[in-house]
Amino acid sequence: MRTQTSTGDDFIKPFWWTEVYGWLSFVPCKPSYTGLLFERLARVPKHLHEYVEEGQWKYSLSPEIKESWIKLDWWLSCATSVLAKEFNASVVRPFSPWALGYYVARSSHCHVMSTVHKSRSWYGVWMGLLSYLIAQAKSANVTGTDEHWQQALIKNGFPSDTIDALLASTVCDFSSTIERAGVFLDLTRKNTKQPSIEWFLKYNIPVWYRWGAQEMSIPSLAFLAPLESQIQCAVLDLNNPVQETRVLAQRPEPVKETSQSAKRPEYEVFFTARDQRNARRLLHESPTDRQTRLNRERKPPTVSAPVFEWVRSEDDENVWCRVQVRRADREETLGQYSEQQRRYDSFSNEWDCCEEFGPGDEEDDWDYDRLLSFPDESIPTTPPYDTSTVPMIFTPPSVPEQLLDSEHLDVPHVHSLRRAAVYSSKPTSTEPMSQLSPVHSSSTSPEPPIPISKLFRSRKIDALNQEILDLLHLHYGFTPPLPLPRSTPLLTTEAESKRLVRFLGLSWDQCRPYIGQVPCASLAKSYLDGLAAGHRPKDDDCDLNMQNRSSLSMSERCHYLRIVESVGQDARSFYLFDFGDRAEVPWKLALTNAADALLVCRLDPWFRESDIVEYLLQHAIPFRTFLHMDLASAAPRQTPPPTKLPIRASNFQFGVKDYDAYVRQREMILTQPRGRVALMRGGIIWRLSTSVVNFSSVLQGPTDDNLTDVELNLISGTYVCHTGVPNQ
Repeated sequence: MRTQTSTGDDFIKPFWWTEVYGWLSFVPCKPSYTGLLFERLARVPKHLHEYVEEGQWKYSLSPEIKESWIKLDWWLSCATSVLAKEFNASVVRPFSPWALGYYVARSSHCHVMSTVHKSRSWYGVWMGLLSYLIAQAKSANVTGTDEHWQQALIKNGFPSDTIDALLASTVCDFSSTIERAGVFLDLTRKNTKQPSIEWFLKYNIPVWYRWGAQEMSIPSLAFLAPLESQIQCAVLDLNNPVQETRVLAQRPEPVKETSQSAKRPEYEVFFTARDQRNARRLLHESPTDRQTRLNRERKPPTVSAPVFEWVRSEDDENVWCRVQVRRADREETLGQYSEQQRRYDSFSNEWDCCEEFGPGDEEDDWDYDRLLSFPDESIPTTPPYDTSTVPMIFTPPSVPEQLLDSEHLDVPHVHSLRRAAVYSSKPTSTEPMSQLSPVHSSSTSPEPPIPISKLFRSRKIDALNQEILDLLHLHYGFTPPLPLPRSTPLLTTEAESKRLVRFLGLSWDQCRPYIGQVPCASLAKSYLDGLAAGHRPKDDDCDLNMQNRSSLSMSERCHYLRIVESVGQDARSFYLFDFGDRAEVPWKLALTNAADALLVCRLDPWFRESDIVEYLLQHAIPFRTFLHMDLASAAPRQTPPPTKLPIRASNFQFGVKDYDAYVRQREMILTQPRGRVALMRGGIIWRLSTSVVNFSSVLQGPTDDNLTDVELNLISGTYVCHTGVPNQ
């Protein structure tokens, strides 16, 4: 391993096993730089730190990025040293990433970018070494658990939150989803330190071995003999080396797409659909919402507004995928794109960035394909840290205090669509303008003005009255009498008022001063009491009755409702809306229960799929989106889900750092494309995801993966805590 020529890509292929370099088999082919520990490597900055030194311009990584890379560099060195010593692993470690010079300032922009790319790929090699040492530690433990190597790190000064970050990364993921370099094994070798094939396969490491006369003569290896079909194929290939060429020649030439049949990029389809939604919103936008939107448009937010990048799918370069950027990286991401390459939508309050949107800045026109082969000016010989000091332990940065304040969370106002969604029960006047009385007659003196306090209270009562009617209509099909009674019996006791308010999901503290004066409160109580007692509502009171003036049987949306049954272990019924030719999206909307499906039927008729989904998301109503398999496109590659929960000792005391680490772990999960599933689940998972996942991401349709039980537990902040009592 020579610093001037070696890169991480040189070690994503199998090598013959040796005792000191056997760890190369664990090097990931495509390192995943996500999670609390490795997220600092996820993004290579386009803009470098520039300054003048001794009359010459210098380029380097920004001080913040440089410091974070140095911390991770030293952390990996310390962690691998501790594990190798604690579990007697004979390994020769590679040179550290700092040796490639990522922390050195240079006079050439290209030289700096060359060292940055080389160093970043070299961190992947160290991730492979760490994975190998953890596998060795697990094998040294009879139970094969992670506790022993975790305790070894804790004993040597590594904090628990850092170990949690390591446990949640792909370093500790030995599933088949992580492609690793693999190894060549000599089955006839007498070295007892060479692990068995079963050991490598246990950790999903690809294994290759020779099979000849010498291997066939060893009876214990008989189970590793190739199948007869494999031998026949090998013999056929040797006897007919041109067979593959002949088969390839018979394959038809791929049909080249013409300009007329070429598929539109996914981002163009997305923007077209969004423009149509915005046009409908503009027609029904309230003056307050319009003013708020225009204020955002004049000065678009760069931190609070979600940011998305359009990137090519790793599985199909012709497919563009919309990927959400972490909150901490929003401003930096926007700075890496030119004005023509970033678009802000004031309706959704979100950014979209892509290099295909327009030309970039002049300084971005670098040929990054040749950076890894760019010669360095010099190779550093001393590390950027003091190796004689106590290990520099990485601690995740604290979450800004303003993010912990619920007032600053990006949670949409839950009542913003309620007015437009509810069936209007107020009669409109049909009298001609000439017959309406003027506000003030010239023959009479005007009435004295109403006191501000009394006017404010009256408006509060009217608003609460309308909100109760809206809730009863949407969720319980209540149809108020016409005209609305002006004087009805009021609720007389605080107990029955509180019971009504809480049953409707309203805040008692906010409703308490006014609920006693709300005209419809007694109507609501009587209607709900009848439903609770199992009584059938009157025809005039419920829209489920055919004779009701607003019967749901007249709702056009009801005609598109279907009941479908899922198959498999978790078979259940879904209430699916199939709008056919009227659909604006390729996927179908499905509700998990009949009550929510009826609520969708009661929403305003002008609502399309996107408007319905936004309403459901604002009110934490669970739903699903279904897409026909023939219409599914390649999804962006996602970070494999964590497989283990963090562990704590019986006497562990949780602190602020643990909460900060939890928040960032939760954000890492939710910013994955499958994170939008959390919004559709409702409940506490919905509440925890609203500050991270943007509602518009759900409009992209189904995701290939669901959230695992481990991910749901991590989002909820679950830990495995020992009690200190055996077998408990």
